[in-house]
Amino acid sequence: MKRHLLTGALALASLLTYADPTPASGIRNFRASENLKALFGNVRNVDWQPAMNSMIKASFTSYEEEISVFFNAEGEYVATTRAVTTSELPMRLRLAMEQKFGSTPIEQLFELTSEKDNSWYFQTTDKKGRKRVWRGFENGRIEDFRTL
Repeated sequence: MKRHLLTGALALASLLTYADPTPASGIRNFRASENLKALFGNVRNVDWQPAMNSMIKASFTSYEEEISVFFNAEGEYVATTRAVTTSELPMRLRLAMEQKFGSTPIEQLFELTSEKDNSWYFQTTDKKGRKRVWRGFENGRIEDFRTL
């Protein structure tokens, strides 16, 4: 009996170790897959990709929104991003952006949510063609995040 239990436990451990929730992408992280299910339910058509800093990105569409969820190498949740429109921004941030940028087009606007942070990122292009990424906050503060 003990032998059967041990064999079963080893087989289950092997399955969990080598379980591949994303055979097409080659990323093997059962914990990230389970954490994605816990956070968002049974989402379909998830595209798993490697991301910077050894993270794993799971991208999918839910209720017509493009969502990306990031996990660290151990499969623990890091952050979620989703594409948003200017009208979805907090009022103070939207007003601050209008004042700072006027008619400059805002490109690639998305919201980043983590357990510690909620902020919005967007890109602008100046008259010389230089692209800059900005970070905005609910209170209307805007900071230069990086120049591309």
